[in-house]
Amino acid sequence: MRGDAPGVDTTAMTRAAAYFRDQLGTPLPANYPFAGAGFNVTSAGIHADGLMKNEEIYNIFDTARILDRPLGITVNDRSGVAGIAYWINTTLGLKGGAQVRKDDSRVVAIHREVERQYGSGRSTGFSPDEMQALARLHFGNAPATRTRS
Repeated sequence: MRGDAPGVDTTAMTRAAAYFRDQLGTPLPANYPFAGAGFNVTSAGIHADGLMKNEEIYNIFDTARILDRPLGITVNDRSGVAGIAYWINTTLGLKGGAQVRKDDSRVVAIHREVERQYGSGRSTGFSPDEMQALARLHFGNAPATRTRS
């Protein structure tokens, strides 16, 4: 699937998944191909860093164009500051000069909190709600997140 099928709207998969989740209260399992929340998601900081530099090299296909959703990231103890910056930029829809860099002091502060929690025994990734709360804490009134299945 390359997204060039004439007359086929591949982004409908993302809208259908959102409809099931938001209107019918029936979320799709995270591992569902193309539509599940865990599809095309990384937690590796080195991948997030590469994505910010040149997404074509690190993403198997253009999920933003084909599915109307960016490659996802689950922030955990391996995400580093690059993973956090990527999460903020993609989730908050920041583009161009509005994007935060991995050396932004607010990103570093969030990273310190992630490290603190893992140092205290945490073993699970941060949920979108937890990341939204950290973004609001460190960025003020952060824009509402884009919710995609």
